[in-house]
Amino acid sequence: MTLPQPACHSGSTGVAARDAAAVRSVRIEPRGLALAAGGSHQFSAVVTADAGVDTSVRWSVRQPETATVSASGELRTCYPAGDVVLVAASRADPTKADSVVMAVRGTGVLPILVERIARRGSDQSVDADAISGAVDVHLRLRPDAFPCRGIARLEVRLVGMSRDTVLSDVAFDPMLRDDRSIVVPLTSVAGSDGGTALPDGAYELVARVHVGGMGGAVSPPAERRFRVQIANR
Repeated sequence: MTLPQPACHSGSTGVAARDAAAVRSVRIEPRGLALAAGGSHQFSAVVTADAGVDTSVRWSVRQPETATVSASGELRTCYPAGDVVLVAASRADPTKADSVVMAVRGTGVLPILVERIARRGSDQSVDADAISGAVDVHLRLRPDAFPCRGIARLEVRLVGMSRDTVLSDVAFDPMLRDDRSIVVPLTSVAGSDGGTALPDGAYELVARVHVGGMGGAVSPPAERRFRVQIANR
């Protein structure tokens, strides 16, 4: 009598594992870029995988105060400048991922403009070379003056003639995405709003954006200077 032979399963698990559909590699394109603060760039991920495997990726950045990335791979950079690590990880197998390091460079000029200088309480324009009495300085900041995440503060000072006076110190919403105007009051002579008369002469309006980084670290402020002239007589 011949006994039936037991089915042989030796090695079947290994064969199944070798034959399972899998993600083979992920690669981010393009590479080797340097981006300007306040700019954006579209990246793509080349995923090599077996047929039928999900080839989508999850995008992220390791410096969320300096850059953000959308679900489609569009990277947007902000202040402060510095290195940014962009990561693309397979959704099907997160152990398969790629990363690239990019330098985010500041433009050297804070994206802020003096829209106009007007007589206090009116729309009458005042020449920056002939400021007298009480005026309002209208400044506009572009969105790339802000961090993507963190603390932003705009400080405006009047510097010159042996003086350094804080005119304004304003906190900003770090998630602001629209242009924003602010009005900075400046009084060149003693009057109803008090203060000491400013000597006639050349001054600078110094606008500085202070950015709080991750872990409480503070990046050096970015600034822009505007020349003004006090001329009360």
